[in-house]
Amino acid sequence: MESNHNIAIEEIYIPAKDAKDTYLCEDFIIYPEGKEIHGGYLLGILELRATNVPEGEKIAQTIINNLKDNYYNQINSSPDPQKLNLETIFEYALQKTNAAISEMIQIGHINLILENLHYVIAVAKPNLQAKDIDFFFTQRGLIQANLLHRTKQNNYKIINIIENTPRFKEEATEKLKIFASTLSGKIYHHDALYLATEIFGNYIPSHKVNKIISANDLGTAVGYFKNLINNVRNNSYLTYCAIFIKLEEKQEITGQTTSQKSINQLISTTERTEKYLTPTFAINIFGFLRKAVVLFGRLFKGKDKLQGPKINTKGLGLIKKISGAGKLFFGFFCNSFKNIASLFSVKEKSVKTTNAANNGLSEPGRNKKFRVNKIALAVFLGVILIVAGIVFGVQRYQKSKTEEAAYAVQLQTIKELLNNAQVNLIYKNESESLALIKQAEGLIETLPQKNNNQKANLNELARQSSTIKNKLLHVTKLIPQLIAEATREAKPTGFSSVQKLGDNILLTAKSNALSTVKISQKQFIEDVFSEYGDLYFSVKDEARIMFLTNQNKVLEYNGQSQKLEPRSIDWGGKLQSQIPLLYNNNLYIIDPGGQQIYKYRAADKDFSVRAEWLKDKAGADISKATSGTIDGNIWIGTADGGVYKFYTGKLENFDLKSVEPALKKIIKIYTSANLDNLYLLEEGEKRIVLINKNGAFVGQFLFETLDDSINDFTIENNIIYFASGGKIYQAELNN
Repeated sequence: MESNHNIAIEEIYIPAKDAKDTYLCEDFIIYPEGKEIHGGYLLGILELRATNVPEGEKIAQTIINNLKDNYYNQINSSPDPQKLNLETIFEYALQKTNAAISEMIQIGHINLILENLHYVIAVAKPNLQAKDIDFFFTQRGLIQANLLHRTKQNNYKIINIIENTPRFKEEATEKLKIFASTLSGKIYHHDALYLATEIFGNYIPSHKVNKIISANDLGTAVGYFKNLINNVRNNSYLTYCAIFIKLEEKQEITGQTTSQKSINQLISTTERTEKYLTPTFAINIFGFLRKAVVLFGRLFKGKDKLQGPKINTKGLGLIKKISGAGKLFFGFFCNSFKNIASLFSVKEKSVKTTNAANNGLSEPGRNKKFRVNKIALAVFLGVILIVAGIVFGVQRYQKSKTEEAAYAVQLQTIKELLNNAQVNLIYKNESESLALIKQAEGLIETLPQKNNNQKANLNELARQSSTIKNKLLHVTKLIPQLIAEATREAKPTGFSSVQKLGDNILLTAKSNALSTVKISQKQFIEDVFSEYGDLYFSVKDEARIMFLTNQNKVLEYNGQSQKLEPRSIDWGGKLQSQIPLLYNNNLYIIDPGGQQIYKYRAADKDFSVRAEWLKDKAGADISKATSGTIDGNIWIGTADGGVYKFYTGKLENFDLKSVEPALKKIIKIYTSANLDNLYLLEEGEKRIVLINKNGAFVGQFLFETLDDSINDFTIENNIIYFASGGKIYQAELNN
């Protein structure tokens, strides 16, 4: 471990004396250097049972090498690695590793039975400013992972984070899926986490590990564990392996810990701050007041009428209470004002009497009297200003100290809320965790931002809160790939509908132009124009793509001729409004104004007269319908964020669970018979919400990097294609 590392990672690897040729255990810790340090530490434990050692070594090395290359290559290739989403990169590296293992199995290079593979693979990224560690991991089998979490009562709680990991489910798929799920969290300052093989946990249980680590630094604790294991005698063939992770204070050359150095610096800073914020004389304020009183006594000594109040300076001593000194000084100032007023009036009277009796007093003597009085007045006013400065300085200093104390309490409260929210997330108490996060968000908004340090604290706490909240809200942040951009002046930039046909994406913008993007060429090709009005709606099933115009014409796109061909239809009356759907060649029209759904059967390429499809809408308010989709059921999205389900013309029970943030106006609802979920797009948003067909909230995709909101989208082979402004994007969905 390098001397400048603040994250402590220690390992134990003690193979059994009676090893078997069908058992292998490997651990690895990759220490990043250079640019890779922004990706943190990649580490893990792999255990293969009932597998020949040569096969196991191939599997272990393939996993480790592929993980390392695919994870850190993304860090090195990024222009700004500090802004990367490490969890997404980690998941990508796992997917690539899974593909490499699958390929080796398919070509016969290795023979792996998935049940024989046990592992915990993780990324630990220290955040020295926040004094915690971001931790992402995936797990399968018998490898243990325990968090030692320090509570408010300054004791430790043992959390088995494996028990809270989503369980792997076997799926009917041709591909081998090794890394089934990931989980993320934080290792907070004073907490510790360790990964261990089954036999290590059986011999040294978690409560004993807790007791040793909480009382010792990590190196000392690991040495103690090694001594215990080396003294054990048994016939097991398993390997004692463990990796310990903890954020510890780094040691300086002087032997003084960073925390002690920070305390010394804080004391020094406090002393300097007092000198800057407090006037110099405020430090010896009481001595100064005594001198001021004596000075004024001397100025007016010997003048009966001008004599100030007599002050017993010897009896005054050290003034213990500022209130007493203030009272004394206030009385002194009041009397001094009276005496000064008397001073001027006595002078004038004295001058006149002397002149009458002695033919006047010389001018020099008269001027000298007034110089003495001006000095007294100046000194008096100076004392007032000085005292005002003292009061202001003391108040300012006290206010500063009060604000610092209040700010420290705010920070500590927010950190505790985030800490408890993270623990509840690990325990799957999502409602409690979300309540804590919302409370923390409210406090974060009230934090002051008067200096760079306060701004940095706010940004870091907001980031931590957002990370936990995204987990609670099942947010997946996707960075889409730009396919093409409409840059020609004549081409509209607000595409309102998106359809995919083969290698082409067809786009309309409520004009008479049908724009086409060639995906393989990543560029627009020549437009096709409608002779029957502007293209307002587009619908698609497995066989056809249809467009409805503002002249109530139905046009079908011919992919071979690349033309729009009219199709006849008997509307059977005027529609107040229309939302078209196409299913099995039949056209369905949702009419919100008429609160009805009509069906137009296919008649060769044309459509027959309409029939009322909706038989019983029960309490459904179809007037709020804004979008629809069909998979055998007809699903309707509404302007107030609701969803209706209809089957064979009747309203079905559908309980849409709450979504956070709450759904607003739905402008696109999308599904098909091959999809398990409904995809919902709101007006003016950059997110797509997923709910399953029973109404349960599944997750949400967030596209934060977009310049504009999403206008429309379509999905094919787990890839979403969408328009945002005048740009066309694609992104792979991981649901």
